[in-house]
Amino acid sequence: MAKTITLKEMKPRYTAAIKQVKSTGKSSVIEQDGKPFAVVIPYAEYQELAELRESQRKRTWHAEQLDILHQENAAYKRMKSDLLKTHKDKFVAIHNGAVVDSDTDEARLSERIYSKFGERTILITQVTKTPRVYHVNSPQLSRR
Repeated sequence: MAKTITLKEMKPRYTAAIKQVKSTGKSSVIEQDGKPFAVVIPYAEYQELAELRESQRKRTWHAEQLDILHQENAAYKRMKSDLLKTHKDKFVAIHNGAVVDSDTDEARLSERIYSKFGERTILITQVTKTPRVYHVNSPQLSRR
């Protein structure tokens, strides 16, 4: 049976760990029954870890959204020949691999889709034989 340690008994361990972190600026591991079970770290290190975790969470979310767009785009490509017959030059909204709405006005379609489904990744694209191509002039570097 595991030995129960009260908070009162733990207080000296925590106090010693905190003093060690203050004096050395390095993390301090607290052990119980010879095994690490907690760590006291400097606050700056904690902030770095929290920021790293948040940036990883954002990267993961972003990657998930790109995966969804790739899947919806693949569904659009599979349906494109049929859509050209039924929705030519209209905007379609594709969600979970299916057309969920369409309109000749992209803004109206977007408004309806997001009011119906909420803020989530949904492909909205115009059904055209050839995709729209955007030409963006890039700034030129001038040398003196």
